[in-house]
Amino acid sequence: MRYTIVMKSIISMSALLSIALYPIITNHLASADVRLSSLFISSNASLLPSSAEPAEVRAFAEKIRQQLSAQAPFASWKKADMNIKPLGPGTHSWLVSFAQNGEEAGYAVISASEDGGYQLVEYGGKGSSLFSDQMLRQALTNLHLTDDAQLEYQFLYGGPLLAEWRIHQKDNNQAAAIYVDALTGEVLPETDETWQQQTNGQPYAIHESAISSKDVTYKPSSAVFTASAFDPYDNMMWLAAKPLEIKDSLSFQSILIKNKQLVFTTKGDKRTYQIPLSVSGYQKWTAANGNARSPVYVSVGTEQSRFILINTLLSGGQFYKY
Repeated sequence: MRYTIVMKSIISMSALLSIALYPIITNHLASADVRLSSLFISSNASLLPSSAEPAEVRAFAEKIRQQLSAQAPFASWKKADMNIKPLGPGTHSWLVSFAQNGEEAGYAVISASEDGGYQLVEYGGKGSSLFSDQMLRQALTNLHLTDDAQLEYQFLYGGPLLAEWRIHQKDNNQAAAIYVDALTGEVLPETDETWQQQTNGQPYAIHESAISSKDVTYKPSSAVFTASAFDPYDNMMWLAAKPLEIKDSLSFQSILIKNKQLVFTTKGDKRTYQIPLSVSGYQKWTAANGNARSPVYVSVGTEQSRFILINTLLSGGQFYKY
């Protein structure tokens, strides 16, 4: 999976058609001869921090595994190894990673909720693992980072639309940190200052409609796909279109079924870059006890295997007809 990172101020079709920021940023950082060693440990070792998670988090993760593994995109989760790690200090979120026979099989992100329970923020199948060891190593290789200096790195999670690695040289306060997208490994036009501006130093708060550990009767329906996978940049006419009027999950489902393919883009006055995501499906969760509330997680990206709560997308960006 890949997407092109675009500066927030560049939003017109003519500007977007003429820019390719990723190679420019990558070449600039590579020429700076940033170095490291601590990340290039053995190929079997994890680059991600480890810490004991609350028992309730593991129980909820097991429940999510059980429910989603009944679906085709996540069938490998049944026999996969499950690893849970915190998404950085103060985030109250955990990354649940699945692997089978040494290969990544998907992930889920669980966050603490205000009512004392836990909620399912996002999840993805094979090909869309967040904070992947493999993707991080590839990003470091692309940056031509060598192995003769120490480096610090950390998870930064401001929600599904703001997930990044921060990489910084140890004992060198003069060197600027490098920010890398946690899904694709692309270098981001981010700084310590812009990150703080976007998050206000606060942990991500998931919408109340997300699947919760407080109600385990919810089960996922089969994912609905209205089109095959596509790349938003194969047809860029959507850049000149007006955003669609989607106010809730019902209007989203109706518009997606009618148009088959949509493009979602992030927005926000404080954002430093835009992310265009292809949209061609969704998965609805329904309660066995007859609860009328049915959370909808939207399939985004060219792999069609990453699912984000519709309310997260509605508050973080806009949809366009592809």
